[in-house]
Amino acid sequence: MWPYSDAQTLDLVREIARIELEGGEPEFLAKGSNNEAFRVGQAVVRVTGDWRELSVRREAWCYARAEELGIPVPRVRGRGKLEKLPYLILDFVEGRTGTDAGGLDLWRRLGRDAALVNSLDVSEGVPDLFDSPAEAWRRDVDACLTHRKAEGLSRRTDEALRAVRDRPMRFGLSHGDLDPRNLIVTPDGEIVLIDWCCARCGPVPHVDLYNILRETPPDSPEMDAYLEGYGMARAAFEAVLPEVRTFGLMEALKDVRWARAERPDLLPERLQTLRWRTAELAL
Repeated sequence: MWPYSDAQTLDLVREIARIELEGGEPEFLAKGSNNEAFRVGQAVVRVTGDWRELSVRREAWCYARAEELGIPVPRVRGRGKLEKLPYLILDFVEGRTGTDAGGLDLWRRLGRDAALVNSLDVSEGVPDLFDSPAEAWRRDVDACLTHRKAEGLSRRTDEALRAVRDRPMRFGLSHGDLDPRNLIVTPDGEIVLIDWCCARCGPVPHVDLYNILRETPPDSPEMDAYLEGYGMARAAFEAVLPEVRTFGLMEALKDVRWARAERPDLLPERLQTLRWRTAELAL
């Protein structure tokens, strides 16, 4: 639960602006499920709850790595924590979102950026930020194998999970939310990739493909453009698609487990998603 009221949050953002930016009146920009963003002059102050402090550190690290790879991203001005609000301060990027700008070229750009980010070697993890992705992957699959029994899923589901557990995977960094809404097209035409709060280490290209396919059909022009930018042939995409769908089943199982423990009110919705993911695999 968010630790403060809207008025209290605004007061704390004002204090962050005084400490980090020599003052300025915050202008509300956006609110997500786990963060809020405010503009202060030519900066953006993103605040979140203290349960996501590690994700703020990860996000700052990801911006630095993306910049090293030649991906235009906002500059990180600072990072810290005030009371129960970890925060990240970024340059404000003037322009239109990719959703407003439109066009398949933006999907090609997302594919190109994804390929660059996926290329980062994180095989041993990043100390204090990410676990070893190979070890985390095996733990996740083992947990899902146990939980699928509790949910009464078929033995064929068990077989699909064991297949991805035992298959050699390439592990890399993923943005975690590649979508035109997370691109800013500046007035001079530069395309800037924002919002790395969902970044994670895991099997690539599975993580980003899974997230894209939640809203984008696999046979759509947008997916074709993304694959072109990524440098992946359609045949290679079709070959990896069953593994991506198994990854989606794992995410659905984790969501159901979380809802049972933390948010029983969301359980019917999460169970419905689990049924969809199972049907995708024809299991």
